[in-house]
Amino acid sequence: MSADIQFRVATIDDLKSVYELNDRFNLKNIVDHETKFGFVTNTYSMDELTSVINNQDMVVMVHNNLVKGCLYVINTISQSDILRTRWNRLIDEGKVDANARVGFGARIIIDKSFRHYRYPADLFLKFFELNADRYDCLFSGINRLNTVSLKALIKAYKADIVDETAEYMYILFHRSHNIPLYFDNDLALE
Repeated sequence: MSADIQFRVATIDDLKSVYELNDRFNLKNIVDHETKFGFVTNTYSMDELTSVINNQDMVVMVHNNLVKGCLYVINTISQSDILRTRWNRLIDEGKVDANARVGFGARIIIDKSFRHYRYPADLFLKFFELNADRYDCLFSGINRLNTVSLKALIKAYKADIVDETAEYMYILFHRSHNIPLYFDNDLALE
C-alpha cells in the first residue's frame, strides 16, 4: 500500500467528495462507451449519504487529501428495504445464514486511475477490519449490464451469486473470502 494512500472511516468532511464520486459514476451521467468502466445505478441524496457516514458505514480511500474511492453499505437508507425483503426470502429458502450480520447494498466506487492496483481489495479489507463486530457479509444487487463489476466481484473476489432476476444479480460477499492482493489485468475494474 502506497504511503500517500490512506484508508479510513469517512467523516462528514468527506460528504461532498463522496457525493461527487457517486454522481460521476452514476449510469445516468455517463455515456454508453464509458459503462465498460463500471457504474452505479442508484442516486443517494446528501442527507442519505450523511446518514451512512454518521452510522460509520463508509470507508474512504484518500490520496493527497482527495477522496479517490469509497466502500459503503446503505443500511440506514430506505432503499435497503428492498434488499432486506429479498434477504428474508433467501433465509426462508435456506440459501443464506439467518444469523449473519449483513451490510445491505454494498457499493464500491474507485476513481479510474486507481483501479489497477490493490486498492479495491484494500477497501474491502479495511471495511471489514473496521466493522468486524458489525458485519459478517455484504449483500447487494448488481445490474447485469455492469459486467466489469460483476466480473471483478464474482471472479476476483469470489462473491457468491445467491439470487438473480432479469435485471440484477444478487451477490453475497463474506468477510472470510480470500481477497486477492492484486487485480489481474483481465479482472481489473477497467
